Amino acid sequence: MLTSFAAVDVRQDVRYQFLFVAMGSIWVFLLPRALSFIGVSYRDDALERRNVSATIAIAGTVAGLAILFAGSNMGEGPSIWNTVETAIAATAVLGTAVLVLALTTSVGDTIAVERDLSTGVRFAGWVAASGVVLGRASAGDWTGEDAMIADLALVGWPVVVFLAVAVGLELALRPRVSAPRRSVVAAGVVPAVAYLAVSLAYVASLPGW
Repeated sequence: MLTSFAAVDVRQDVRYQFLFVAMGSIWVFLLPRALSFIGVSYRDDALERRNVSATIAIAGTVAGLAILFAGSNMGEGPSIWNTVETAIAATAVLGTAVLVLALTTSVGDTIAVERDLSTGVRFAGWVAASGVVLGRASAGDWTGEDAMIADLALVGWPVVVFLAVAVGLELALRPRVSAPRRSVVAAGVVPAVAYLAVSLAYVASLPGW
């Protein structure tokens, strides 16, 4: 992708390509660890406790961040650091959405403590789909910070809709005494696929940057 859609300076200089791959590794491998703030730990839940729900949730977060960072690399700009600024802004939006979801629902505990698989799958689809939208909102030539923020708002608005839907679904489908385990397909796979399908259809409907 860097050799095809990144700025000319990056496409022509392998040193810049190496730098962006290194930065991408931070987004993909380090930032998902921030899920520990909502109670989902890469080490404790995914590795030590073999929590499949947490593992899937983390995998979805990795995918969302990877797509987001890839989108921020697309387009021309006066400096390679404009890419970093855009990626940070888009990541802040995604992180805020995750935090709001965690504060308004029990999604963190449902994944980490109750090990609810359908919730982990649903969360993974939601965060990956949000990354798709924010990746597209981050793509394009750099024309200034105001334009970057405007693009995140004007192109990335479906993330707010996804968040509202996610809050509703988590409140409706979280495990309870009357339904301790929801169907993984109906309550997990179907919503996750729906999030992704809508995000991809939305991005495909947009004109080129």
